[in-house]
Amino acid sequence: MKNIRNWQLVLLAAMLPFIGNAQDEKAAVMDALSEMIGGKWVIQTKWENGGEFHQEQIFEWGLNETIIKVTTFGTVNQKTGEFGLRNEGIRAWDGQEKVMKFWEFDVFGGITTGTCGVDSNAFYYEYEYAPDGNPQTFRDVWTKIDLDTYKYQVGTFA
Repeated sequence: MKNIRNWQLVLLAAMLPFIGNAQDEKAAVMDALSEMIGGKWVIQTKWENGGEFHQEQIFEWGLNETIIKVTTFGTVNQKTGEFGLRNEGIRAWDGQEKVMKFWEFDVFGGITTGTCGVDSNAFYYEYEYAPDGNPQTFRDVWTKIDLDTYKYQVGTFA
């Protein structure tokens, strides 16, 4: 029995850095996302093909400040350009997988899921998406410029 207890202690000690890293990651992502709470974030830019891209996002706390809810307004009709409620989403820590995840539910019946992370002065979403039927890995990056300004980029992995 003594050997088993020692082995369990060694296993626990070996896991402690991973437990700490997961909690650090959770705190870092929640801190980055929490800076978005309390206002409307407007994204006004052009796609690479020259088309207009306009979205407005509202971030707010949910479930006793353990999740973040995001409401997105954008183009809901490509033909008419109608602007309206497009997505509602959730950002939450997955305690089983030790990663921050997100879920986006859109008005077209789609559900996009992925992970959230931080990198220096930016936070990002990474997810699989198939706009043309061919799945690709996308990354949306919000790079902090100052308290009220972020640079927003969407890219794919080659």
